[in-house]
Amino acid sequence: MDRPVYHFGKFQLSPDERSLKKSGVLVPLPPKAMDALLCFVVKSERLVSKRELVESLWPDTFVGDTNLTNIIVALRKVLGRNAIQTVSKHGYRFTLPLQAVPSPESRNIQERFARAKELAAQRSMESIESARNLLWICIAEDPSFAPAWAWLGRCCWQLVKLSDWPSRGAELASSAFDRAFALDPHLAIAHQFYIFSNRSRSCARCNDAAFSRGSPIARKSQRRCRVWCRCFDAAVCSMNRSK
Repeated sequence: MDRPVYHFGKFQLSPDERSLKKSGVLVPLPPKAMDALLCFVVKSERLVSKRELVESLWPDTFVGDTNLTNIIVALRKVLGRNAIQTVSKHGYRFTLPLQAVPSPESRNIQERFARAKELAAQRSMESIESARNLLWICIAEDPSFAPAWAWLGRCCWQLVKLSDWPSRGAELASSAFDRAFALDPHLAIAHQFYIFSNRSRSCARCNDAAFSRGSPIARKSQRRCRVWCRCFDAAVCSMNRSK
């Protein structure tokens, strides 16, 4: 799927072409600076930690803080000093107002995704099956669409509860959730759907030793999941007390 073109101030950033233009004129950027800018833009107005940037830019190499600092300095020279805010001891935040202009293909996928969520909310077997089929189309057109994977996992679990499809549906749901987490470990709806679909048994992600021994992102995903579990348990207790 063609990714949207991002507009901020006089700049236009095309992720697919890896090009940055200012007032229509191409602005040359070194590859690592372009990678960093894409990371900032995709996570606009959100704090991006130094560790997250280093793991994204140099996944298999140990580098010092100087390498990252040089890239930030280079981007500020191009975009302006206030474009990237330093959050002391934590990381950076992209501060320029941003507008994403989706491609026609991207708009079609978003429309299918919105329709799939509407159908899933109806909670009948027919509507959930239709939602699942639309989600498969979204994923086929954009395999990196993490929210679609999360909603697919939810639909598969709903079908397990409504039909004679327990083993196969559970496997597909688990695979869909795993894919969503792999694409975006911080995706809130993926954690929410995963926890609600696993309340009949101990939450595997909370207790999985492989996550505890895994990468920093995997461990952070497990900690976030445990927070969701505690929130869910607190909500159930509160609901029971109100009865």
